[in-house]
Amino acid sequence: MERGKISSVPGEDPIIKLKITDDPVYFERDALDCVATSWESLEKFPVMNQPEHESPIEDDHKYKDMMERYTFLYSNAKYLKKDVREDNALPEALFHNPLRALTSESDIAERSLLADCDEVTPVRDHERNANTRKKRHRRRPASVDHDSDRYRNQLRSNMRKLQAMEGSTTSELLNTRATKGGFQDKIQYLESQIYNLKNVADPSCGSQESMEEEQTLGRSEEMTQKKIRKLVDSGIAMKERVGELEAKEREYLKAIRNIDVSIKEMVAHYESDIQDTRRSEREMKERLRRYEEEEGAVRVKLQSRVRDLEQKEKALLEKVKTIEEEKKSLGHSAKVMKKELTRCRAEMDRLQDQVKEPLIQELKSKRRVSQELREELKSMSKTLKEMGLKDTAAELCDI
Repeated sequence: MERGKISSVPGEDPIIKLKITDDPVYFERDALDCVATSWESLEKFPVMNQPEHESPIEDDHKYKDMMERYTFLYSNAKYLKKDVREDNALPEALFHNPLRALTSESDIAERSLLADCDEVTPVRDHERNANTRKKRHRRRPASVDHDSDRYRNQLRSNMRKLQAMEGSTTSELLNTRATKGGFQDKIQYLESQIYNLKNVADPSCGSQESMEEEQTLGRSEEMTQKKIRKLVDSGIAMKERVGELEAKEREYLKAIRNIDVSIKEMVAHYESDIQDTRRSEREMKERLRRYEEEEGAVRVKLQSRVRDLEQKEKALLEKVKTIEEEKKSLGHSAKVMKKELTRCRAEMDRLQDQVKEPLIQELKSKRRVSQELREELKSMSKTLKEMGLKDTAAELCDI
C-alpha cells in the first residue's frame, strides 16, 4: 500500500499529495500526518519562523545570531538612553522584548514620514550627506517632539496588535494540536475495531448473522469514509490557514529585517550625535577654561589698575587741596601786595612831584656847565696845537 507524501519547493507552500487507497484508516492517518508536518514548521518559534527551505540547524544558528545581535543592540541602547533626550530614546518595548517589536512596511514608512528628526532613519537616508543631517538635527523644529510622541504611541499600539495576533496564532496552534490528538485517538479506535471485525468475521459463513455483520461493517465503512472526507476538507482548510500564517510569518521576518536595519541606523545616528555632543562639550570646556584664565588675568590687571588709579586720585586730591590752599594764600598775598603797590605808586608820584622840578633845574645847569667846559677844552686844544703840543691836544680832544 502506498502512503501519502509531502512535496515542497523552497520558498513555496508544501503540497500535500495523497493517494486514495482502499484502506480509509491509513488514508486518514496520512492526511493528518501531512497537516501536522506543515504545522511543525511553526512550533519552533511561536512568533516568527524562518523560510521553509532552511534546515532546523540553520534556523537555530540564525535564531541565536539574531538574539546575540539584539542583545548587543539592547546593551548599547540602554547606554544610549542615558546620553540622549527622553523624546529621542528608543521605545521601551523594544528594549525588553525586541522580537515582538514588529511592524509592517506601511508602519515603517509612516514612521519615517512622522519622524523628521532622524529618530528613525530609513536605509536610503544613510546615503545622504552626514553634515546636512547633523545640521538638520541641530535645528529641529518645535513640532518634532510632538511627532516623536505620536510615533511612539503608534508603535506601541502596533506592538499590542501584534501581540494579540501572536496570542491568537498560538491558540490556533494549540487547538490544532488538540484536534490532531483527537483524530489520532479516533484512528486508533477505528483501527482496533476493523482489526476485531476482521478477526471475528468468517468468510465461509453464509448465515444471516454474517450478512448482518457485513452490512453493519459496510455502513461503518461509509461513515468512516464520510469522516475521512471531512478530515480531508479540514486538512485542506488547515493547509490554507498554514499558508496564510506562513505568509504572515514572511511579512514578520521582513519587518524584523527592516527593524534591524532601522535600529542599526538609529544606533549609528545616536552614537554619532553623542560623539558630536561630547566633542562639542570638550571644546566648550576648553574654551571655558581659556575664558576663565583670561578673565582671571584681566581681573588681576583691572584690580592693579584700580589700585593705581585710586592712589593717583588720592595724590591728585591732595595736590588739588594744596593748590587751593596756595591759591588762597596767594590771593591774600596778592591783595596785600596790591595795596602795597598802590601805596608805593602814590608815594612815588608824590616823590616825583617833589623831585622833578629841582632835578630839571640841576640838569639844565649841569648841561650848561658841561657845554662851557667843552668850549674851554676846544680853545685850549687850539692853543696847544699852535704851541706845537699835538699829543696833549689829542688827549684833550679824547677827553
